[in-house]
Amino acid sequence: MSKDDQQNEEAAHQQLIANKEIEKVAYDLANANTEIAFQNEEKQKRANELAIANTELAYQNKEKQKRANELVVANTELAYQNEEKQKRANELAFANIELAYQNKEKQKRARELVIANKEKESQHLEKQKRAHELVIANQEKENQYQRKQADQIALANKEIAFEDYRCEMERVARDLTLLVDTANAPIFGVDTEYNVNEWNQKSAEVTGFKAEEVLGKNLVSKLITKGYRSLTRDVLRKALDGDNTSNFEFLLTTKSKKRVKLLFNATTRRNEDGFIVGVVGVGQDITELDSYRSEMELKVKERTRELDTIFTLSPDGFVLVDVDNKIVSINPAFIKMTGIKAQQLLGKSAAFFNKIMTSLFDKTLMEKTNLIRNKDGEQTVYIARPTPRTLNCNRKTMVGLFGDKEGQVLYFRDITHESEVAKMKSDFLSTAAHELRTPLASIYGYSELLLTRDFTKKVSNEIVETIHRQSQNIKNLLNELLDLSRIEARSGMGFYMVQDSLESVVTESCAEVEGAYNGRIVQIEVMRKWPVVSFDIDKIRQVFINLLSNAFKYSDENCKVVLKTSTRTADGNQQFGVSIVDYGIGMTPRQLARLGERFYRADDSGVTSGTGLGISLVKEIMSIHGGETEFISGLGKGTTSTVWLPIISKNVVES
Repeated sequence: MSKDDQQNEEAAHQQLIANKEIEKVAYDLANANTEIAFQNEEKQKRANELAIANTELAYQNKEKQKRANELVVANTELAYQNEEKQKRANELAFANIELAYQNKEKQKRARELVIANKEKESQHLEKQKRAHELVIANQEKENQYQRKQADQIALANKEIAFEDYRCEMERVARDLTLLVDTANAPIFGVDTEYNVNEWNQKSAEVTGFKAEEVLGKNLVSKLITKGYRSLTRDVLRKALDGDNTSNFEFLLTTKSKKRVKLLFNATTRRNEDGFIVGVVGVGQDITELDSYRSEMELKVKERTRELDTIFTLSPDGFVLVDVDNKIVSINPAFIKMTGIKAQQLLGKSAAFFNKIMTSLFDKTLMEKTNLIRNKDGEQTVYIARPTPRTLNCNRKTMVGLFGDKEGQVLYFRDITHESEVAKMKSDFLSTAAHELRTPLASIYGYSELLLTRDFTKKVSNEIVETIHRQSQNIKNLLNELLDLSRIEARSGMGFYMVQDSLESVVTESCAEVEGAYNGRIVQIEVMRKWPVVSFDIDKIRQVFINLLSNAFKYSDENCKVVLKTSTRTADGNQQFGVSIVDYGIGMTPRQLARLGERFYRADDSGVTSGTGLGISLVKEIMSIHGGETEFISGLGKGTTSTVWLPIISKNVVES
C-alpha cells in the first residue's frame, strides 16, 4: 500500500471518529432539549397551581368578608331585639301600675256600696219596726167580734191556701221534672244499688242511650269506662254516706263506643222522712274543654321552654327574686360575669346576695350598696373580680294579675366595652384637639405676623416654611384618620396587590423616615435573599413608615433602630418577616396588651405627638394582606415590632 493510500485511510478513519463524536453531541443536545421542555412544562404547571391557589385565597377572603357582614347584621338584630324587649318590659310595668290603680278604685267603690247598703238596710228595719207597732195598735182596737170573724175568715183562707199550696206543689213538681229533663247538663239519679232511676234528655244526648235503655241498669258496670269504675263507685258510696263530691272527672262510654269526659257532682238524695235513698248526679261534658286545656298546657310548656332557652342563652345576666326576697334563679351569663356559682346563691336571702356582690365591687369606683331593693331603679356597678367589668343593673318588680307583688328581676348588662369606647373617644378628641391646636396656633400666629408686620424676604420665607410644615402636620393627622376609615369601610377593596420582594419598599421607607428625623439612621441587618410575597406597595410602605416612626419617636436620639428580616413556618405555611427593633422606653405588659386599640396611646402625657391610630392602621392593613403583626416589649428595654407576610414563591431575589 502506498503512502498516499495510508494517509487517505487514516484520514477516513479520523473522519469516521469525528462523525461519531458529532452524533453523540447531537444526541446529548436532543436529551438536553427534552429536559428543558420538561422543566418548562413543570414550571407552567406550578404557575397554574399558583393561579388556582390565588383564586382560592381570594374566594376565602370574600367568604370571610361575607361572614363579617353577616355577623354585623346579627349583632344589629340582637341589639334591636334587646331594645324591643326593654320596650315591652316598660309597657308591662306601666300596664301593671294602671291595673293596680283600677283595682284600688274598684275596692274603694265596693266599700262605699257596702256602707250605702247598710244604711238602706237600717232604714228598712226602722220602717218595719214602725209598721209592726202600727199593726199591734190596730189589733188592740179590734173588738172580740172582729177577732172571731177574722178567725173564721182565716180558717177559710187556710183551707183555700192549703188547696192552692197542693196545686202549686204539683205544678212545681211538674216544672222541676220538666226542668231536669230539659236541662242543658246531663242529670241522672241512682238508687242505693247504683241502678239508674233518673235520666234526662241531655244524658241521652251525650251518651246515645235513651232513658228506657238505662233505667234500672247498673250505672257503673254499664256506662263507666273500666279504668274509672272503682273511683266512680267510691264517689257514689261516699254520697250514699252523706258526703257529697264536687268536680269529679271520669270517662263515660257512649253507645257508639266513644269516650266522653264528664265533670261530675254527686249529691245525696233523701225521701220525705230524711232517709238516704240514692244519689243525684249533675254533670258537664268537658271533652272539648279537656282537649283545649291539654292544648293550652302544651302551649304553656312550649312557651316556658322558649323563655327558658332565651333566659339561658341571653348574653345579659338575670337574677330572679321571689316575694320573700329569696334568690330563685340565675342564668349562665350572670355566672360568667361574676364567677359566682349557682349553688352559692339559689335559695339565699337578698341580704346574702348584696353581701357577696359587695365583695366583688371595685372599691375605688363605688361604695357598698344594696342591689336588691323595694323600689325599681337602675344603677351602674363596677366589679373588680373575676375580671374588671362595668355592669348596668336594672331592677323591675314582677306584679301579679291582681296588682300584688310576686318578686323582682335584676337585669345585668355588660357595658364594659361601651364604657371603654366612650373613654377612648373622649381621649381621642382630647388628643386630636391638642394635636390640631398646636399647629393651628403656629399657623394663626405666623400668618397674623405676616399680615400686620413687614419682614425681610429671608424671615418671611422662614415663617412661610413654618406655616407649611404645620399645615403638613394637620394634613398627616387627617389623612391617618381617613385612611383607617376608608380601609375599614371598603374591607380590602382598593388594594392593588403585586407579587415581588419587599426590598425596594423597605429601603424607600427607611430613607423617608430618616429624612424626617435628621441625623438618625436605620441600621439594616437583612438576609441576602428576599422571597416573593404579595402586597400593596403604598399600604405596606405606610406600615413600615408607621413602625419606623414609632421606633424613632419612643427612643432617644443616641439609641439605634435596627431593621431585620427572617422566615418562619406557622401552621404549615412559610412566612417572611420584617422586624423593627428599638431600644427606647418600651411598654409594660398592661400597655402591650392594649396596643392596637383605637385611640389608645401608651404615652398619654402628650409629650410625644400621635393620635393612637397608627398601630390600629398597621393591624388593619396586615389583616387584609393575610399577614400577622407581633410586638415584644419590656418597660425600659425597647420594643420589637414584626410584620409577617405569606411567602408566595421560594424563587428569591438576591439583595
